[in-house]
Amino acid sequence: MGDETPGGRVGSRGTGAAPAASPPDIAILDIALSDIDGLSLIRQIRRHARMASLPVLALTSVGVRGELPRSTTEDITACLAKPIRPGTLYQALMAMAQKQDGTETPVQVVLQGNQATTIDTQMGYHHPLHILVAEDNTVNQKVAIGLLGRLGYRADIAANGLEVLHALERQPYDVVLMDVQMPEMDGVEAMHHIRSLWPANQQPRVIAMTAHAMKGYREWLLQEGMDDYISKPVQLPELAKALYQSNRRILRHESRPGAIGQHLSPSVDTVILEQFLEAVGRSKPDETSQFIHLYLDNASMLLANMRQALEKGHIQTFTRLTSSLRSSSTQVGALRLSALCRSLEALKLPSVVEKATSLVTQVETEYTHVREVLTSLQVTPS
Repeated sequence: MGDETPGGRVGSRGTGAAPAASPPDIAILDIALSDIDGLSLIRQIRRHARMASLPVLALTSVGVRGELPRSTTEDITACLAKPIRPGTLYQALMAMAQKQDGTETPVQVVLQGNQATTIDTQMGYHHPLHILVAEDNTVNQKVAIGLLGRLGYRADIAANGLEVLHALERQPYDVVLMDVQMPEMDGVEAMHHIRSLWPANQQPRVIAMTAHAMKGYREWLLQEGMDDYISKPVQLPELAKALYQSNRRILRHESRPGAIGQHLSPSVDTVILEQFLEAVGRSKPDETSQFIHLYLDNASMLLANMRQALEKGHIQTFTRLTSSLRSSSTQVGALRLSALCRSLEALKLPSVVEKATSLVTQVETEYTHVREVLTSLQVTPS
């Protein structure tokens, strides 16, 4: 393990030299090679008897695995989307090595109520994710780490919202399992900071964890900006489902015809925008464009009325208009704009009108960026 094949000659050299040398422990192959199709190379490798069971880790562009033919994915042991993060690569390689050694059972039956649910204990390499657990209770920390371990995942720990932000400054994470009630900074406040401080395409998926059972609480958390919600005490099947959905969300979006590129703008979360377009009928470009123009017209009107209400001291009207703009902006993925509106809502008016006026100016500037992105879209059927 550890041999390297130069990118320019990987096709001819890789397939020709492999049988003569000692077979590697694991093959790491980029699907998009310069001189040969990576999928064809995998099929050629499988033809050699000594390489038929070789574990193959495929490196793909974001979303590609979901588009691969089933016959091809059966030849791939695990798949990582580029850019590759060291921690995720390490986790995938460790899981693949454990599978080769036979040290883990592929599936496990878990009882939930009166139903038996099959859990993939190798999920960590089937769907690799870099996970941060935000939890202040040490017992709950150990429970979360134990449950993740049963799914083949490793995770880092943060004891409060401030530690979450510091951890994200040090390295990126795919998923944050966020306890809602923590000291110093709670989970909701930490999530708000994540949404406002990091570009949309660099934000982790934030999954709320809470024992709060009040009706409508889940909906409130999602409206505030959480991506998903799991109840405490955390059940293994529910956790597995949430992580699987997180992996699908990360891998689903790629630069395919009709899709929205992630390079558009940090002002717009392309994943949320794509979901919005699908929900309103992406197959009908005229109807989709109408929804986008409706948002833009409505946002422009709300902004004008917000400034007017603030100047006249109509605080309740100002707060209502700000809340409306925040909600609709979240729907189309304008998360920076939404976060600025949330900051406005949190101000204790009318005592800080000067600060509110400055924030309104920032909202207007951010809306200009959002408008430029949305009006430049060429909406095509998926």
